[in-house]
Amino acid sequence: MEVAALNLITGEPTEDIRHEAQRDEFERIHFYGNNGWTSGFGNNQARRILMELQGNSLLDRELLLGCMLAKGHNGRALSRLSEIIDSCVSSLTNRTTAPLPTSRGVVALGSLRCAACVQCHVA
Repeated sequence: MEVAALNLITGEPTEDIRHEAQRDEFERIHFYGNNGWTSGFGNNQARRILMELQGNSLLDRELLLGCMLAKGHNGRALSRLSEIIDSCVSSLTNRTTAPLPTSRGVVALGSLRCAACVQCHVA
């Protein structure tokens, strides 16, 4: 995927599980994160992209944060991005009750607590 990690059993590179649109939009979010998604232009652009991803059922919190970590964003920046994701998801909660998909399963919108695992998210 981002760092072409090898499967230690097969020796093959890991498969990129992202949708083509996710790859493109994640790259744009990475670009706008050059200042750690602080308030202003980068934050606003990331928020707009995240809303589009969520509207197309392509927002995967864990996958996105993992990709940004692999691209070298630090913990403070990832924390800000996580807060932006939360605000986008909560603003959409009023409009829809659709679940937030993740690479490991489905997460109910109102139950997001952390990006570390899905077990604490499943309603």
